[in-house]
Amino acid sequence: MTTDEHKKLQAIVNEPAYLIKGLLREFVETCEVVSPTKVTKETRTEQQNKALHKWFEQVAETCRDAGVDAKVIMKSTISVQVNADFIKSLWRVMQEALYNTTSTTKLTKDQQIDTIVDHFVRFFGEKHNIVLPPFPSREPEMSYLPNTKIPYPNDYKKPTI
Repeated sequence: MTTDEHKKLQAIVNEPAYLIKGLLREFVETCEVVSPTKVTKETRTEQQNKALHKWFEQVAETCRDAGVDAKVIMKSTISVQVNADFIKSLWRVMQEALYNTTSTTKLTKDQQIDTIVDHFVRFFGEKHNIVLPPFPSREPEMSYLPNTKIPYPNDYKKPTI
């Protein structure tokens, strides 16, 4: 819709109700017909996919370290060690419940992955008292003063001798 067409529609809306139908008919007859543009959201990136699978492995490792296996998570009778594929299958269940799709390629870049991660964090925290690792990112790692866990100050400059 062009700016002019939008202005015409705004003017029509402000007319008395008994005139609107005729004005709309006239408007539609004078509008140029163009094929509609399909608005699609960008799907997740390859880098996001790599981070997702890295996180699945980290979550599985966290569960193993906490002594939580699939039997505990799924309330089943068979004890199965948690691995990345198991975590991914849980992810798919959560994704389908939230977004009606099981393929991570269908997720949009903005918010959908974060929302599912938030659900995972809440589920493992509330049900199993497990703190999951943060989702992988490309943010630079903090550098620390030698032999300490004290980060360098932001304005730190190496000494010149």
